[in-house]
Amino acid sequence: MRKRWAFIMVIILLCMLLAGCTGLKLPRIGSGRDQPALVKVEIVFRDGSKLNGYMRGLKLGEDSTVYIGGATSTNLYDRKGNLHAVFNYAQVLYIKVVE
Repeated sequence: MRKRWAFIMVIILLCMLLAGCTGLKLPRIGSGRDQPALVKVEIVFRDGSKLNGYMRGLKLGEDSTVYIGGATSTNLYDRKGNLHAVFNYAQVLYIKVVE
């Protein structure tokens, strides 16, 4: 039964492609989800250099709370949400929220 269903689907797709539906775009997985808001930050690295930009999903914790683990590299965006840079948390001294 599964082979028959797969064969029918392949025939339908071939008919669509031959009929000129080459511009068919399927929705991307996860594209319907809202992304976290951009937060303007200043990142200070261990060597003293600074980088300004926007981060997504930056959640501020309570004072004296230390978070261990998670992603070691993080994306930095411009104000329009375009990828601007990628940095490694191991080299970060601190991140300051700029308002």
